[in-house]
Amino acid sequence: MENATINLDKFPDFPPYEGHWAAFYYEPIPTSGERLTIAVAAWDADGHSIEETIPRYLFPHAMQSMIELLLTGTRRQFEEGGIEAVAMPGIFVGAVRRGIGNDRADVLRQGVSLTSSIAGLF
Repeated sequence: MENATINLDKFPDFPPYEGHWAAFYYEPIPTSGERLTIAVAAWDADGHSIEETIPRYLFPHAMQSMIELLLTGTRRQFEEGGIEAVAMPGIFVGAVRRGIGNDRADVLRQGVSLTSSIAGLF
């Protein structure tokens, strides 16, 4: 049998951008274990981006206001102190994951698509 050689020139290059992302989960019934992805954050040395993933119209008006309050607080804490600073009652921070793509928006889209089945509904 002949030795096979692999021409690595035919493989595409890895995308140029590397960053991190994490999902923010909301537990609507405390201690139930039910969690909804309400936002995903992506960041790198140059900055960060956050995308909300929860369509508020799916919930009663009172719950919409509470979700807005939680999102505002979570966003503020993240922007002021990074992922380690997020500590809101009922909010859980998912695992920090590494992403590669063309830019931060690409990594953010990866995080959203991997954690929220309802993000595209609004």
